[in-house]
Amino acid sequence: MLPAIAGPVTPERLLACAEAVGETTEWVRERLNAYADMFGLNMTPVEHEDGEGR
Repeated sequence: MLPAIAGPVTPERLLACAEAVGETTEWVRERLNAYADMFGLNMTPVEHEDGEGR
């Protein structure tokens, strides 16, 4: 069974979902962003090495 997500989506949850579906966390983030509004997801910004959130 795949993990269910609602509300805040933390980097840890992205990693768990990526492992569950055999994809990268970036792939999962992009897919979830497409449906964030529909499912009420709050995508937590990720800090990059340059200090900018995404």
